[in-house]
Amino acid sequence: MIHRTNGNMQRYPPRPRDCPATKHERSQEICTILSYKKSKGTILKNSNRPGILVVDDSDFIRETVKKALESENFNVHTASDGVQALNFLKSNRVYEIDIVVTDLNMPNMNGEELCINIKKDNTLKSLPVIFLTSQANQKTESLIFKAGASDFIAKPFIKELLIARISVHLQSQVSKKYLENRIEEQTIYLKHAKDEAETANVAKSAFLANMSHEIRTPMNGVLGMADLLLETEMSKEQIDYAESIRQSADALLNIINDILDFSKIEAGKMELEVIDIDLSKTLHDISQIMATKAQEKNIEYICLVEENVPNYLKGDPTRLRQIIINLSGNAVKFVDKGEVLLRVSFIEEKANRIYLRFEIIDTGIGISQSKMDTLFKSFSQVDASTTRKYGGTGLGLTISKQLSELMGGDIGVHSKEGEGSTFWFTAGFEKQEGIKSQTSKIPEKIKTLKCLVVDDADSCRKTMTLHLTALGCQVESAQNTTMALEKLMDATLEKAFDVIFIDMEMPDMNDGKKFAAQLIKDPKMEGVPLILMTYTGKRLDKTTLTSLGFSTQIAKPVYRTHVLECLKEIWGLDKEENNIETRFGLEEPNAKNKKKAVSLNILLAEDNLMNQKVAVNMLKKLGHKVTIAKNGKETVENFIRKKYDLILMDGQMPVMDGLEATKAIRELEQKQSNGKDHIQIIALTANAMKGDKERFLESGMDDYITKPIKRKALEDAIIVSSAKSKIQKTALPQIQGSIIDLEELIQTMHGDKNLVKECFDDFSQNFDGMLNNIRMGIDKNERAFVLASLLTFRDSVKILSCKSIMDAAFSLERAFNADRTSYVEKEFKNLFNACNKLKDFIIRYSVRNLFMKFLLADDDFVSRKKAHKILSQYGECDVAANGLEALNAFLRAHNETDPYNLIFLDIDMPDLDGNIVLTKIRQWEASKNIVPQDIAKIIMISSHDPKKALTNELKKGRESFIAKPLNRSKLAEAFKAVHYI
Repeated sequence: MIHRTNGNMQRYPPRPRDCPATKHERSQEICTILSYKKSKGTILKNSNRPGILVVDDSDFIRETVKKALESENFNVHTASDGVQALNFLKSNRVYEIDIVVTDLNMPNMNGEELCINIKKDNTLKSLPVIFLTSQANQKTESLIFKAGASDFIAKPFIKELLIARISVHLQSQVSKKYLENRIEEQTIYLKHAKDEAETANVAKSAFLANMSHEIRTPMNGVLGMADLLLETEMSKEQIDYAESIRQSADALLNIINDILDFSKIEAGKMELEVIDIDLSKTLHDISQIMATKAQEKNIEYICLVEENVPNYLKGDPTRLRQIIINLSGNAVKFVDKGEVLLRVSFIEEKANRIYLRFEIIDTGIGISQSKMDTLFKSFSQVDASTTRKYGGTGLGLTISKQLSELMGGDIGVHSKEGEGSTFWFTAGFEKQEGIKSQTSKIPEKIKTLKCLVVDDADSCRKTMTLHLTALGCQVESAQNTTMALEKLMDATLEKAFDVIFIDMEMPDMNDGKKFAAQLIKDPKMEGVPLILMTYTGKRLDKTTLTSLGFSTQIAKPVYRTHVLECLKEIWGLDKEENNIETRFGLEEPNAKNKKKAVSLNILLAEDNLMNQKVAVNMLKKLGHKVTIAKNGKETVENFIRKKYDLILMDGQMPVMDGLEATKAIRELEQKQSNGKDHIQIIALTANAMKGDKERFLESGMDDYITKPIKRKALEDAIIVSSAKSKIQKTALPQIQGSIIDLEELIQTMHGDKNLVKECFDDFSQNFDGMLNNIRMGIDKNERAFVLASLLTFRDSVKILSCKSIMDAAFSLERAFNADRTSYVEKEFKNLFNACNKLKDFIIRYSVRNLFMKFLLADDDFVSRKKAHKILSQYGECDVAANGLEALNAFLRAHNETDPYNLIFLDIDMPDLDGNIVLTKIRQWEASKNIVPQDIAKIIMISSHDPKKALTNELKKGRESFIAKPLNRSKLAEAFKAVHYI
């Protein structure tokens, strides 16, 4: 008997044929197989008995084996060679076979080839193959196992051994098939579970979207009415009540936003932007917000950025801001006395990424060690009393943790109960390239100054010392007025102080105002500028400031750029007059000082009574007339009956929702005027989930505002839509002397002006090449090539409804066919001239039809406002107040596949001036392999004479220079420079 163990063949004496144990075991094996096959017939085959295929060219062997196996209740099939066996297995009877028993040496196809073919076939490869051969040696064993055999038995075989081996393999097949069946069952179960989870996730998202909408709708009423109430005449007590309502509503809105953010992160749908960040500016803006909240509790909020922290980075400023405000908000919330310090430090630069550490250090109540584990868990706070006393969802830290991890960092806390806390997080950023160092812009005069900083807060003194030292100043500090007076006395013996920074609130003399009053009485202090350091909410008006002896004031937390500007202003180092006081407020004038938009007749589609009241009040205060429609059907009916300037459209309304109403209005416009009349529709909706904006715009709306409505956002949207509407109305009439039939063209394009633009662009980009092909064919007298080129040309321009070009093309073809050279030249010239006339027309038409999209980057408010007013008459004009904003706007436009036609860059902007922005744009275009005809057209603007100051420095990529202020004649020159007219 040959038995294979661990790949080795070993021979044992066989058991006696009539041994009771052998018969009993064999009987048990067969019964097990048969009973399993009957209960689980699908696992093996559909037969009730195991199926065996015996393959041997010897009739005697086949019959002997068949007889032996049938005596054990096996279902036996036979084949005389490998070909016959393989045909049988591949027939529809394959389900009957569980094991193949084959001879090695056979004609036509031997056992080795049969085994190889079985293992190649995906439907057969799981069948065990047992060789029955007289060649029982090591070479044969290697050969058959290499072919894929499961076992082999030597001839002459012993019946019991044959039955035993087959039974073992049948049991193995049963186990294997059972496992495969279980895996299949588990796969089906997991698929069902996955489908259920996805269904639940969709249901959860739908629930969150619905809840967001349902909560934002009444919130719009609460916030809107509170804002309107605060604008009315009220007593101090009433103002306090109204302000409490507004603050509570804001807090509730923050909770809603937290829950939505948490759900986005949990679903893996939170995406980070990668745009340019001015870190100092971002931190300053955050600090101003947090300092205002801190001052309500009379605590200090300080921002300290270590000297080695890079300023110009790439990342997601919105999410960075969210983490810092979350952590800082908690710190301010839990501090009743002392300070909150935001400190930023450099960790490392690795794989072209900068890693920074942000710490929010407070002097608050602290956290016990036993309760720290719950801090970053969802919907948890230190204890229940925290929620009762301070409010919040307990999601802020969870969201901050997940956001910091998305930014490639981590988050943690160090705290001791009663001694304050330090919350920290790390984040990774890309580094901006090609940024000029701010230090190079520091005037030499500033570097010679000796400064004294008087502030009772250690962190404030340290921050100011770092800022002034970075600017090259010599700095000393004092924590109280007594120490300050001592330093002033000592300074008289050496070098006197050139400037003194004084905190407004100090404990020993009540405030910095009294200290300043004392200093100005000292003759030795005559001519020494005093600078007041105070929080934005406590700034003094200029008259009071001057009367107290201060030269100017600077807002806390102090921003290094503002320190530099403040010193430059005091020492007369600015070329242009700066107003430091207004730099820390809003750049735009207050709404009451703005020139109001033209009064519009507005149709408001809104079903909620409170929302109607809020919107109507806001619109009336802005000087507009309002008609209310309670649902989409009423909106369409009102649109049909009466002419409106603008529609404000809610999303969810009964009878017909806002999206359906918008589509219906667009269809009516198309039928009535072929798309010529286009009313501006602004979505005014509580749908604020990801994808909602795109859904509303795709329905045909022009803009999108989320509820709760902010009056500033509403006013800005109305101004923009009004400008667009005005331009569209003036662009529609036929241009006199047109080379094409505009009416026919617009009808052909079904009123789709974007499609018209695409056709115009295609012609402008390709007609030169097509004319060159025709010219080349004429010069070479290649008849077939000329006729083919003319056919291609006509096919590409016939859609443009340009009769003169089509006539010229046909005339050229006739002249060429007649072989009249003089006429060919004349007709080609006519075709060339007609094409150039069409190109000129396209330029003029594009300028007048909102095909122009401008970006204007200018840091001077007055200049920017004037230029924006002029440019808005010729197209859509976005503005940027500095180079960083300009770069981000440029990248956003490209990401949205809606780039600017023309960019105006002020060459004199601080930090990122026009030249740097230009260079970065060209570098980005080169990295993206932007083709020459698609690169941005850029015009530099400057308050200097371009002929003297700029022309000598012309660089590749600049189209032209314009001296401020921008006017229509200069704009015309700019259009000529870029070949728009």
